[in-house]
Amino acid sequence: LSHMFPGLHFELEHAEFDYEPREWLALAFFVFLFYFSMLFGMMFLILIGSKIAFQTAFSMSFLIGFSIGMVSFIYITFYPKLFVSKKIKAIEAYLPHMLHHLLIEVRSGVPLYNSMVSIAKSNYGLLSEEFRRAVNEINTGKSEIAALELIAKKNPSLYFRRVLWQMINAMKSGVDIGSTLKLIVDNIAEEQRVAIKKYGSQLNPLTLMYMMFCVIFPT
Repeated sequence: LSHMFPGLHFELEHAEFDYEPREWLALAFFVFLFYFSMLFGMMFLILIGSKIAFQTAFSMSFLIGFSIGMVSFIYITFYPKLFVSKKIKAIEAYLPHMLHHLLIEVRSGVPLYNSMVSIAKSNYGLLSEEFRRAVNEINTGKSEIAALELIAKKNPSLYFRRVLWQMINAMKSGVDIGSTLKLIVDNIAEEQRVAIKKYGSQLNPLTLMYMMFCVIFPT
């Protein structure tokens, strides 16, 4: 089964679940067997007790047990992907605010490490946790670049990884980190404006159709 889900390894890694794909799918298969056998047995006894024909009782019990078991199997199999999607949304929801905070700190002359500590102590949800992890790595002796590389490799958010790699490249090349952060903030703001316009262009035809079918035609 693990060969049928090639992306499961990365989803488990990004979700930080300490399972191999084979172990995770074995767990999902066990849950399928548990629900199938339990529901099949219960429904079969209930239907037989209600004096329903054996073949009908067997078929209905098998169908109900198999359906619920498969739903459980599919849910557990795709749960890491769902968890990662929620994690990405939670990270990217605070990303512009965090970057503004970091930009103001760096432009004010605060060292990058102290700015990262400030982010870690702020209420930016999972972003604060990521920077807290980076600060802990720096406190154990790693460089700022190595700590940022570590959280960039393990984070599922494409936007956050891109921000971190731009910061890392700026630090490696000796470019002013403040200018890099200003450019990143401007790019993200522009991308958000484009996304809002795109959403508005998709929403306008739906609004027109709603007015036609729900307001104009009935009237």
